[in-house]
Amino acid sequence: MRGSEVRAQSTAIDSLSHAAYAQSYSWQQLYHFAVLNKVWLKDEVKNNFNRLDADAYLAKGNWIDAQGATQLRALELSTQGKTNVGGFSVWGKFNYYRAMEDSTRLRHQTRMHTDAPVYFGSLKNNYYERNIYSMEAIVQYCFDRQRLPMTVGVDYRVGNHFSNNDPRGRVADFQFDLSAAVGRVFPNGDIHVNFLYGYGRERVGVGYKNDKYANNTADPLYINYYMNGFGRAKDQVRDIRYNDDFIRYGTDFLFSREVFTDHKVFAKAGWRYEQQFFKFYDSSPLTYTPLNKYKRNAYDLDVLLKTSASDASPRVYRLHAGVVDGRDYNYEIAQNNYVYRKETLLLEASDRFKNISIKAALGYESTASEDGSVAISLAYKSLKPALEINQQIPLAVKAAIIPRICLSYNHVLDSEFSLPSVFIPTFTQTIMQHNHLYYTTSSYRVGAGLDYQLNNVQFGNVVLGVYADYWQPSTKVNGTNYIAIPGDDRFQAGVRITAFF
Repeated sequence: MRGSEVRAQSTAIDSLSHAAYAQSYSWQQLYHFAVLNKVWLKDEVKNNFNRLDADAYLAKGNWIDAQGATQLRALELSTQGKTNVGGFSVWGKFNYYRAMEDSTRLRHQTRMHTDAPVYFGSLKNNYYERNIYSMEAIVQYCFDRQRLPMTVGVDYRVGNHFSNNDPRGRVADFQFDLSAAVGRVFPNGDIHVNFLYGYGRERVGVGYKNDKYANNTADPLYINYYMNGFGRAKDQVRDIRYNDDFIRYGTDFLFSREVFTDHKVFAKAGWRYEQQFFKFYDSSPLTYTPLNKYKRNAYDLDVLLKTSASDASPRVYRLHAGVVDGRDYNYEIAQNNYVYRKETLLLEASDRFKNISIKAALGYESTASEDGSVAISLAYKSLKPALEINQQIPLAVKAAIIPRICLSYNHVLDSEFSLPSVFIPTFTQTIMQHNHLYYTTSSYRVGAGLDYQLNNVQFGNVVLGVYADYWQPSTKVNGTNYIAIPGDDRFQAGVRITAFF
């Protein structure tokens, strides 16, 4: 990007108020794209943009997947922003999430690795509490007269998840990712190569407070189940304790280029490899018994096109395509047993017409999971259109309201399901039938929100907001196993306070 164009871009972004920048779908789509890919932090993110968010919400309803909570109360606090220190561009984010889940059943875990083949669960509803802390930081510096950008990113997360009724479970986790990129700036664009390395651990332990449940083998509600594969569940009343030690690494190739006088394209092609090693720790000479080694390759293509930023808000188009391939090595049967594949495609467009912002999206997803040893498989394909609109309505010189509405639909195109009824445990039948009914039933979502914006107050712009969302399947869900049937709907409502400074 030429020097005059960099100054024009910076002036266009920086002349906006923080609230206007945050309310524009176009600017925010570009913001999240630049922060996710890191290397365009300096020129594509508004300088000195800082925000503090507090979000409290509750959700209730049984239209959830097998890992969801029928009742949920959550609080989320976060702060993020960008600043320039000398020649360095610095962006950081801190997020705290606390949730109280009144009823979680079937699959209990951190939810970081939802396609992992090893987890534990029970048929009984459990009360769970979750505390998750995450921190991200990006630092960018340009050498050689702004022609050689160097970018470093750090991502750290630590979580604690536990239930306090029988059967009791506790999952502790952490992960750390480090990335580094080097690039070259040309008169009409730039190129970068990024490298990533990360590692982490999930530590699982399950027990009982009441001894009468610890020795129970008759009531299926109080039996713990251990899953090693897509459908290889077995009851294990005691001693469910294992670690998932994982490593990941990958690389990205990124570039941007001006394709016309008022258009610029950004693109990233990336690859990630992750290995998850599940181990049961014991007193053996090796100190552990290996359970499963799950290897996962992810490929993604992310392309964004924006118009000139000289207008109050650019027009932005984005295409994201991804493929995930996973396969395990199950040490209990000494061979590969579980395979997983997911393909996604997402098209998004954002624009602003006077004081109305519009974001439209069309997504496609194809997911297939299979367990070879017990002949269980689930595959489905779905199309997901979505539309979101907000409008800024001035009330006075220093105040405005912003109503918002969003609509989305999940249309199932095709599905396949195989679940042999012979010798399949109750837990396996329940979790598989539940997810089959949930993921292969079309559904829709309707959402609305209203923000009240105060401008030029003593410590910056402040936005107070309320919102609500409603989900419902488009047809009645029926099944032979009544405890496996998802519910009829789900409702979520919350309040949010955002301060810009």
